[in-house]
Formats: sequence, structure tokens, C-alpha cells
Amino acid sequence: MNLNKSSYRFLFIALAAFLFSCGEKSDREILARVDDKVITVEEFLNRAELTPRPAYCKTGSDKDKNIILNTLIVEKLLAREGLSQSALRDQKLFRAFIKGRKEQYMREELFRQMSVSEKDIDSLELRRAYDRSAYVYEVKFIIQNEGQAERLSRALKKQAPAPGKVMERFYMDFKPGEHTVRYKDPEYPALHHALYDSVWKTGDIVGPVRMREGKYMTMEITRVLFEPPMSETERLDRKRRVLERLAESRTNANWNAYTADLMKGITVSFNPEVTVKVAGLWSRNFKTSVMKEKGGERTKNIGRFVREIEALGQTPMMTVAGKVWKVEDFSESLLSHPLVFRKGDLSPDEFLHQFKLAVIDLIRDDYITRDAYRKGLDKLARVRQRTAMWEDAYLALEYRSRLFREIKDKAADGGRDFHARMDGIIKELLEKYRSRIEVNRALLRGLSITNTDVITGQQFVPYTQIVPPFPILTREGRLLYGKDM
Repeated sequence: MNLNKSSYRFLFIALAAFLFSCGEKSDREILARVDDKVITVEEFLNRAELTPRPAYCKTGSDKDKNIILNTLIVEKLLAREGLSQSALRDQKLFRAFIKGRKEQYMREELFRQMSVSEKDIDSLELRRAYDRSAYVYEVKFIIQNEGQAERLSRALKKQAPAPGKVMERFYMDFKPGEHTVRYKDPEYPALHHALYDSVWKTGDIVGPVRMREGKYMTMEITRVLFEPPMSETERLDRKRRVLERLAESRTNANWNAYTADLMKGITVSFNPEVTVKVAGLWSRNFKTSVMKEKGGERTKNIGRFVREIEALGQTPMMTVAGKVWKVEDFSESLLSHPLVFRKGDLSPDEFLHQFKLAVIDLIRDDYITRDAYRKGLDKLARVRQRTAMWEDAYLALEYRSRLFREIKDKAADGGRDFHARMDGIIKELLEKYRSRIEVNRALLRGLSITNTDVITGQQFVPYTQIVPPFPILTREGRLLYGKDM
């Protein structure tokens, strides 16, 4: 199986939050130093905005900003203080998780470096795209699977009968829907580009267009309208949208060209018998929506899966560019790169095929990661800081849990006064590190945060959670510690 024939999804939708957080130079400014650790504006804003905050710091007031920064400072201190006795620090699964996080950030950085900014868009290209953006299309559409889309595509290419007659025949098998599409609508990128990379007339057939794995759409243009902007505000807003779409399209084209060149000539040959066994074990431990257990809950058990395939460890599973991957090589790679399926809803009949595609995407990421290492992206400050955010969050949580057990074991009240005791421990820590904490108070005052709970995630990547959960560590609303930066 040639890797270049497998579509690879690393689109803007998967990286929206990443690009959002690194668009401004100020995001990389240091807001606070905690010994040799730093808290950037980006980390502060992302930890505050991209996961729900507790009620006691939910507004955007100065007091709440102080609580958030104090919390992140305390998290860094707990991570440092508990490090020497940490059982987590050298634990294999934890190290693999941190490695996987780092390598995902490296791939994102590689993508970012290939991104096209709006100022790089040619004025003629912008004018043509802007003119096309005024068209509004009323369409009749059908949704198909891959086989159905291939049959329709062959029928349309014959050109006899006319395309409209072909569609009428297919409408008998698929109940068509109707929709009005404007340039500003949040359609699938592929659908948007199919409609707005050209100018269509009534009766034209657009598609079949691949929306996602196994899903295609074919549209018949039933009416064409023209809606120019009616005010200067509308004109500027439309121009902004057009620039964003063009930058997205060009960036994805750059990325696809890069991955195609990187993977040129790389082939994967699966050992059918072993692959079926491994896929079967995977499906039992990672239930899809059509393979739910009695309670309806999806199960994910990487530990059990790895244990169950140990017996197959030395068995060749596939050959990648002439190199044999044993089952143990595959299971080892999963520790830092969980499989990413291109579809969320899988039937038993298609599971094996989708499993192979997920393995192919893992291999492709492996090649991209190696190229990122060659380019030194693991040494970038942005990559190191984002990786440290996850490591510190987990180490701080571990140390807090250890303190809870110690307090509970020693306290006569069974640890019911844990929070009061933790406040005392945190105060001692802040005193201990007082001279090694620096805060840019002026920069903090200039930052704005919302009071809206948001849960965000990325798609089509091994690690979908953008930031760790907000830590419950302190309610102190004053910045009592830290020298001015």
C-alpha cells in the first residue's frame, strides 16, 4: 500500500487552537518566572480560556487574573518540589506520553512554518476570489459512500444522458436535500473549495466531493444568486474571510506537497493474519460506536491491549519501506502516538480497513516527526514550553495527591481539613521561592479574559486535549509574591 495514496488529515480544523494561540508576538512574552520555569502569555491565556475555570475565578476581573496566575505559579512550585520523590517522573507510560506531546507540538510547528500568511496572497488572486465570493448557490445534494460516489462519477463522465438526467436517476435511490450556500458559511473545506474555486451556473453538477473518510457529497446547482456587499463594513468583512480561506487553502496545499514528497516511494505491506489478530484485540479494547458494551460506555484500555498483544510481540506485523515492524514495535509506538481513526462511527465490516489506515497515518507521522527532529524543532522554546506545561501539570497533581495521603494518614480528622493544610503548605512554598519568582504585573494588567466556559479540542491528532484541566490549588486574589520583571 503506497502511503501517497492515503489522504492525510492535518487541516486547519485540527490546528485551529494552535494557530490561534501563536498568532501574536505578545503571546510568546514571559508573564512570570518561577525559578527556571516560565509562564508565557500564551500559557496563561490558554489555561484560562480553553478549559472551564472554577466559579471563584470565572470572571475577567483583575482579582481573577491574579488567582489564575497564582494558581499556575503554585503548580510550577509543586511540580518542582515533588520531583525528587516522584514515582511518575520516570514511569514508562508517563515518559512516553510527554514524548508524544512534544512530538505532536513539533509536527504542529512544522505545519506552522509552512503556513501562508494573508500578506502573501497575490492581489490578482485575491480579486478573483473576492468576486467569486459574491455568488450564492441554491443546491440539491445527495450524500454517498465511496462505492456509490465512484459509480456516480463514472456515470457523469459518460455524458450521455446529460448530467441532469444522470442525477435524476440517482435521486431515485437517494432522497436529495436542499441547501443554500454562501461564502461565509462554515462548510467542509473541500465543499467550500469545490463551490468557490470556480463560477457555476444553473444545472451544473459539482462533485462527488470527498467530505471525510467514506463520505461524499454531490450537488446540483438549482439557482445562482449574486449578493455584493452593501456597505463598507460588509466589504471589509468579506475581504477578511476571503483572505483567511485563501491562506488556509494555500497552507494545506504546501503541507500536502511536503508530505507527498517526504513519503514518495514509501510502501507498507501488512501481514494479513497478524494484522487481523491485532485489529481484533484493538476493537475489543477500544470500542467504536457500533461495538458498545452493555452500559453504552466506550472503553479505552491501552494497558490491557498492550498486555494482550505481548504474546505476538516477535511476530512480523508489516513491512515499511523494506523494514520489518514486529508487533512489539507497533505497540511501543502506540505509547507515544495513540492511533487516530479517520472515522468516528465504524461498523464491524469496515473496522479492519480503517485500522490499517490509522496504522498508515501513524507511520506517516513517524516520518514527519523524524524530519522535525532533523530540523531541530524539539529545541524550539515554544515546543519546550508547551511540553513542560503538561509535565508540570501532572507532576504537580501527583505531588498534591501524595500530600493528601500524607495529611490523611497523620491527621486525626481523616484529612477533612485538607484544603486548610494545603494552604499552609503552599504559603511555605511561596516563602521558600519568594526570591526566585518574578511577575510582569504591567503585562498581566493588559491581558483580557472572558467569563465563558469553553471546552476545546483538536481533531485528527493523537492528543486532542489542548491544555490540562484547570488546577484547584489556591484562591489567593492578591499577587503577594514575586519581584517585578
